[in-house]
Amino acid sequence: VAGGIYWRYESQIRKILNKKNLMFQTIAFVLVVVLFHDKMELITSLNRINLLGYVVTLWATILLIEFCRMIPENKVLSYIGHNTMGYYFLSGGIPNIIAVFFMHIFQFTHWGIMLLIWILSLLVATIIIKIINRLAPWFFDFRVLNRKKIA
Repeated sequence: VAGGIYWRYESQIRKILNKKNLMFQTIAFVLVVVLFHDKMELITSLNRINLLGYVVTLWATILLIEFCRMIPENKVLSYIGHNTMGYYFLSGGIPNIIAVFFMHIFQFTHWGIMLLIWILSLLVATIIIKIINRLAPWFFDFRVLNRKKIA
């Protein structure tokens, strides 16, 4: 729902959030989260909806999108963005398998080991996605099937 709302009103939101206003919005967001963190429950019951939590989540999503738009485009981020579904599908299993392997070897956790696990997970996922894209390009993008029918 939040993505649909953003998509519908994207041009108006972009006009409101220029760089100066984006900094103000970010500071205001941090203040709201710090001051009202106890009011923002992630779990909602069947009888009531946590409206403040929903609004803050929508606000955070909009701010994150606007900050990501400020990042200059590069090949690595473009490739990851184009293959988002592949990374999403592989983001649970691969890091867990690598983490279990490293925990048996090192027997302790350290931020450097966690960074190494993250980098190896990204590398293994990229290799698997490249193989899948070569052997079955329709796996993550069904539009490829339509392009082949048209051509």
